[in-house]
Amino acid sequence: MISYIKQGALVIVLALAFGGALAAVQTQLGPMIEANQKRETLQAIPSLMALGQKLPDDAIVKINADKMEINVKVPVEGGEPKLMFTEVVRKIDVPNSPKTKLFEIKVLTPAMAQLIEKKAITPDQIPVLGYMIEAYGMGFADKIVTLVGVDKTCSWITGVYVLDQKETPGLGDKIRGVWANQYAGMECKTPLQVVKGLKKPAAGDAVTSASMLGAIDAIGGATISSQAVTDIVNKAVKDVRNALSAMKPKGGSDAN
Repeated sequence: MISYIKQGALVIVLALAFGGALAAVQTQLGPMIEANQKRETLQAIPSLMALGQKLPDDAIVKINADKMEINVKVPVEGGEPKLMFTEVVRKIDVPNSPKTKLFEIKVLTPAMAQLIEKKAITPDQIPVLGYMIEAYGMGFADKIVTLVGVDKTCSWITGVYVLDQKETPGLGDKIRGVWANQYAGMECKTPLQVVKGLKKPAAGDAVTSASMLGAIDAIGGATISSQAVTDIVNKAVKDVRNALSAMKPKGGSDAN
């Protein structure tokens, strides 16, 4: 009996020790992980909001995490890189849903910045490019975290970026890559559907029910992961619409 008590006490002591060690590691690394994720989020925004269009290959993206700004520059021969535009990111407080991570994206050109400096326009008049929401759900192996971008009227999906995933290497993990590019340009009015072996219409062909506008081509051998991301995107679009509707009485996008 005494031996069992000693073993039980040892298990408890070890559990407390390991639990304390894990908590200490999380306390130390937590802020660093959060900061890295914030930078990755900001780094993804220019492509995420581009409606499937690539930035110039020589574009230089510079992140200012403190100001929540992304400067996009292009090299100029014989001079300093020239600023193309700045994307200003602002977290929106969603009524009745404080945990929703919804962001408003505004685009500031050098010409607009000069007008603001001359007080010809106010910062409030910087046009809204669109909105981005952090959305997540369960995949085949674990939670999948995505960033979903929509235009300013939530009519089109501008892009999807997989921020974190632990799907099967070589199969489900393909959700993070070029596969997700197919969401860009999809309409928001109807839920997207996953189709195995989707045959898309050739250039010039009419879009028919067989080609299914709004269909997402499943990853071979990873339909569950493909469906998980699509479900997350569909819910994200719905959440953005609900949030924008809730903010309308306060002035549309609730911009300051």
